[in-house]
Order: sequence, then structure tokens, then C-alpha cells
Amino acid sequence: MLRRTAMVLGLSALVVPAFLASADEDERTFGIEIGEPAPEAIVEDVEGEAVELVGIYEQGPTVLVFYRGGWCPYCNKQLAVWQEYVGDVESAGAQLVMITPEKPEYIEKTTEEGEYGFTIYCDPEFAAADAFNLRFSLSDEIKAKYKDYGIDLGTHNVNGQWELPVPATFVISADGEIVWSHVDEDYTVRADPKDVLAALRELD
Repeated sequence: MLRRTAMVLGLSALVVPAFLASADEDERTFGIEIGEPAPEAIVEDVEGEAVELVGIYEQGPTVLVFYRGGWCPYCNKQLAVWQEYVGDVESAGAQLVMITPEKPEYIEKTTEEGEYGFTIYCDPEFAAADAFNLRFSLSDEIKAKYKDYGIDLGTHNVNGQWELPVPATFVISADGEIVWSHVDEDYTVRADPKDVLAALRELD
């Protein structure tokens, strides 16, 4: 049975299933195994320029975070928390990178409003989400609930589809190996930056 949770969207209480996979995906396992090579994929910066993930990995240890979009209060809270840890991540010799399927204009708005010191890339066709086994489609029931509260993923997402990545965080070593991960279908549960920092310190 799908669990239900409440989240605050502006002044309204939005009650939606915390587990967002549709019924035919209930048994699916998301993410990829620790010890596997970090997948290659191409994302885009806010200017629409292609960026290869492998090129990011080559710059050194990477904390790669997938989030749903700036319309999601839990994502906004997560980004704000990560902003407090940007310096710690850099002190650990790593870089913090975010990925979302949202359109560049929404990414720019999120970055400006939060005054974030990390880079957010657009995953227009879910290439990165697919590579990390995170993409899923929302059921008609959940689509209707989102629309009732003014959330239109068809407008927010570049590909115009009612799809999302499962929120996930991966720690990738300098040689491109996944050494730590947090993947949870319950979008209210996100990785603790302190656990991520502990994983980064173990790379030394």
C-alpha cells in the first residue's frame, strides 16, 4: 500500500504518496550498486551547452545529487542544507554537483533565489537519470493530485513528460567509482550531508 505524507506548498497542504513509483514499478529497485563505475551521460548547463559527466568525474571526487525540481519543497530544503556544506565538501577535496530534469529558466530561478554556490545541470531527456537507474513515470492518480495543487511537470520538465528521478545522492571517487549512495523512493527522505562527508573522508 502506498504511504501518504503531507508537504507544505506555499500556504496549502499537499497530500501525495511518499512512494511515487506507479503500481507496475512497485517491485523495482532503483539506483546502481556501490563499486560500479559511475555511468557516462550528457547533461546541459543553463546555457544549453552539453556537459559530459565523465568530464566532471575527471575533475576529482564528486558528490552527485539528483533532485526533482524547484517546485518541490523537500528539494528546496535539501538544496538549502547542501549550501551550508559546500565549503566542507570542497575542503574534503570534492565537488558538489546537482542534476534535475527542470528547464534551465527554473534552474536559474532556483539558483538565484537560493544564492547557491554549487552547479546545477539540466537533464533534458533523463539521460543521466536513466544511466543511474532513477527515472520513473507518475501514475494518473498522482498526476491528478499534482495538477490539483498547481504542479504541472509537463511545463517544468524539459521533455514535457510526467516523469521524475528518484531523489538520490552518489559519492564518486576520483577514478570514477561509486563508493557511497543514498537512493530512496520516499521523496521526503534525503541523504544526510554528514554521512556524505564521512564517505568523502574515507577516500583519503
